[in-house]
Amino acid sequence: MKLTIDYASHPAFRTLSPETRVFADASRYFTAVDVIWAEIVSAAALNASRAGTEFDRKTQPILSDLKQALAGQRMPEDYLPFVSAALVKSQEAIRAEIVQVIRGRATTRAPDVEVERIVAQLQDHGAAAFRMDTPMRRAIVESLQPYYREVESQRDSGSGARCFVTIPARGTHWNILKSFVRDKRIEDAISAYAGFRLELSGYSLTLSHPGETWFKICYQDIGLAAPRTVQQHYDLDNLSAKSMFYLNEVDPDCGPFTYLPGSRSLIRWRSQTSFFKYLDYANNEFAASRESADTIYNRPLFCTPALRPAFAALPSDLQGSACPGDDVLDDSALSATLLEGERALTSDDGDLMLFAGGETLHRGGVARGGERYALQMIYSSPPGFAQQVKRLPRRLAGRIKRTLSRT
Repeated sequence: MKLTIDYASHPAFRTLSPETRVFADASRYFTAVDVIWAEIVSAAALNASRAGTEFDRKTQPILSDLKQALAGQRMPEDYLPFVSAALVKSQEAIRAEIVQVIRGRATTRAPDVEVERIVAQLQDHGAAAFRMDTPMRRAIVESLQPYYREVESQRDSGSGARCFVTIPARGTHWNILKSFVRDKRIEDAISAYAGFRLELSGYSLTLSHPGETWFKICYQDIGLAAPRTVQQHYDLDNLSAKSMFYLNEVDPDCGPFTYLPGSRSLIRWRSQTSFFKYLDYANNEFAASRESADTIYNRPLFCTPALRPAFAALPSDLQGSACPGDDVLDDSALSATLLEGERALTSDDGDLMLFAGGETLHRGGVARGGERYALQMIYSSPPGFAQQVKRLPRRLAGRIKRTLSRT
C-alpha cells in the first residue's frame, strides 16, 4: 500500500472535484525525477558541481513540459503560479541535497561501530532513543524555567494554539545538550545518515496538553472530526534528522513522539513527497494572497471552504500534503495500516528521540491526558569560514553585552 489520499472521495472535496480526466504528465515527471535523482547520487565519477549541472540538464526540460501541460488544466489562474513555484522549489531542494551528499563524500571518516549502529536504526526503523543521567536532565529543566513560564502562559490563555518558544543557544541547558549529542555520537550519526555534516543548531520548548485544539479544526465546518491519524507528517528536509528531548516523564497519554517504522516504503515517488512539502508552503502563501481569515491551524487552505476548490482542481497526482494524517479518513484501509504500524516512544524508551523525519511518517504532542514538556531540536550544516567571519562581530557584541549585564 502507498500513502495516497483520494481527495475526490474526501467529504471536504468530493463535491468540488472536476470531472475525472487523464493527466499523465505528473506521474511521468515524478517517475523521471526519481530515476535521475538515484542515478546521479550513485554516479561515483561525478563531483558536486558536475552533479548539480547534470541534474539541471536532465530535469529542467521535463519540469518545463509539466508546467506547460499544467497551464492547460482548468484551475484558478491565481493559484497556478503558486503550484508552479512549489514544483521549482522542490526541484531546487532535491538538487541542493544531491550536491550536499556528493560533497560530503569527500570527507574521509574512520569506521565507528556506534555511529554505524545508530545509522542502521535510522535507516531500518526511522528512529533511535537515548538516555540521559537524571541529574543532567534536572539541570536542564532548572535552566529552562523562565521559558516554562512563557509556554504555561500560552496554555493558560485558552486559545487552543500551539504552545512554544524558541530558546537561545546558550546557557546551562545548551552546554549540557550540546555535549550530550556529541558524546552519544548523535551528531556524527545523523551526519553519516544524511551524507553531509550536521550539528545541533537550536531548539524550541513546546508544551503539549489536552487543551490544544489547533490541529483538530481543519474540517469542523462540515462536521468532520480530526481523524485518529491527525498530525502524522513528514519534515521538510528529506535526509536531515531531528530530535525531541523529553523534560518530564512522558507516558502514552502525554503526547509522546510516535512514528511508523519503515514508512519510507509508503512513499510512491520521493520527488512527489518533496513537492507536497513545498506545496503546503505555496498553499499558505496562496491563502494569504486571498486574504483568508486568520486561523491557528497550520494549513489554512484546507480549513477555508472558499479556497478548497483551487486545490480540488489540481490533477490527482499533484494533490497532497506533507501532513497527510490530517486527511486520512477513519475506518479506511489506509487509516488501519498507519495506526497498526505506529510505535510510540515514551520515557520508558529514553529521554532523547532521534528520528529521520524527512521520509519517516511521525507525529508528537497529541496529548490526551497529561502534559508533555519537550525540546524540539534542529540540526543543520555548520557555517563555512566566510559565514563564521561575518557572524563574529555580532557574537562578540552579544558576549560583551552579557558580560556587562553581570557586572
